[in-house]
Amino acid sequence: MKKQILLWLVIVVLSVSQVLSFGATRFISGGDVTITVNTDGTTGYIVRETIPSGVTVSNVGQSGNYNAGKGFVKWIFTDNSIKTLTYSTSGSGQINGVLTAGPTGAEADVSITGDSTIPKTATTCTETDNGLDLDKKGTLTLPNNPNTYNDYCTNSNGIGSVAESGYVYEYYCKADGSSDTKVQACPTGKSCKSGACVTTAATSAVCGNNQRETGEVCDGTDFGGQTCVSQGYKSGTLGCKPGCFVFDYSGCSQAPPVSLCKDSDGGSNIYNKRTVTVGTDVFTDTCSATADGLQKGNTGPYVYEYICGENDKEDSEVIACPSGTTCSDGACVTALPPDGADLTVQAVDAQEADLFKRIHDALEKNSGNVLKQVSSVAGVFQCYFDSGCDLATYQVK
Repeated sequence: MKKQILLWLVIVVLSVSQVLSFGATRFISGGDVTITVNTDGTTGYIVRETIPSGVTVSNVGQSGNYNAGKGFVKWIFTDNSIKTLTYSTSGSGQINGVLTAGPTGAEADVSITGDSTIPKTATTCTETDNGLDLDKKGTLTLPNNPNTYNDYCTNSNGIGSVAESGYVYEYYCKADGSSDTKVQACPTGKSCKSGACVTTAATSAVCGNNQRETGEVCDGTDFGGQTCVSQGYKSGTLGCKPGCFVFDYSGCSQAPPVSLCKDSDGGSNIYNKRTVTVGTDVFTDTCSATADGLQKGNTGPYVYEYICGENDKEDSEVIACPSGTTCSDGACVTALPPDGADLTVQAVDAQEADLFKRIHDALEKNSGNVLKQVSSVAGVFQCYFDSGCDLATYQVK
């Protein structure tokens, strides 16, 4: 009995020792990180978290220091009190950290235990027609995206937008919060108009008399001017399905792959503001103040560039403007010096240096006469670019 009690006491002591030993535990909830440090009486310690690329940090508590360039968050304490440290993140990835004893961090590192994965923030989309509702034209929106996506009428292969057909190009939200599209056929007795399947009103129209009457999409050989080509196919003979509500595309030859996503400049061009169109939706390049693209506007160091991505949908990328340029109205442009700043121009050779001097002399000599000033500068330039002109003998008039 005494041996059992002694063994139990040893287990309790070891358990308490483990709980109270020098160390730290991390807890992650969404993008918020909390670290609990147990000093175990140690005076002076350092906490350092290594942040992966693609993750940014904000709201660092307890006077911690975030070094974005080197990718770490760091706290230094000279006392021995237990601390709760917090910071927020955006992005996703694996983080790791160490707790170092001693005021200078000279002792061995102790790894921070607990959670280590910053989860990827799911895209949460919203829509007005609650899924694949063909009877209602829906509008889909995405977070941090100023554009809207509207259902529209299309043909069976989903290429192009048409005023009336038997198919809906439907935008919808998936269960994981992301978005997707699907081409859906209207039920029998309905046709697509203005992005939704509608029931054709009862009329005196007679299906089968080769006359497209009110309420009919087609009738026999009367297709209302529509052809396979106008419906997005390469060639062939368009047909009309029984009921006169839907075109029959079985006689149409499939067109070559045609991209539904259209890019005005054919690829990433940060020096050219462009638009990307997907069906009836238009996306225009803009600028961003941050590398994650969450703070879009008319100016900033980054271009928020729209491109055609996978599955014939629009996509985007955030690109930093090169040194000496900045983003303005959706494109990288040369950064102009502020008003009143000196502008230094470096000549490439002695002849160009002489050109700059002559221009300067012309401006100085004729500063009181705008017409003479412009004429003199223009003359110097003309001589410089004219192979028959001898700049060495050109005089500023």
